[in-house]
Amino acid sequence: MGFPPHKEWMGEVNNKIAVYVRGVKEFVKYAKRNLKSDLIPCPCIRCRNGKNVNGGEVELHLVKWGMQQDYVFWGFHGERECPFVLEQLSY
Repeated sequence: MGFPPHKEWMGEVNNKIAVYVRGVKEFVKYAKRNLKSDLIPCPCIRCRNGKNVNGGEVELHLVKWGMQQDYVFWGFHGERECPFVLEQLSY
């Protein structure tokens, strides 16, 4: 499954700068790899993970409309809690 890419890009106000676009591309790769599918839920402001589309369309939506701000844990895209952190907290 792998660890998710860094999420700092999600806080960028300008959706067209290189940091944001690179983050979007890494997000789509991560989601496709975890879900083992070319169709993934689109987390843009308009779709809000309610519509499965291809990775290219997700990229377009995220650059055009942005990522929904409350989607910080990517559960619809395969992100899971890290078992190492839970083990450390349970002692």
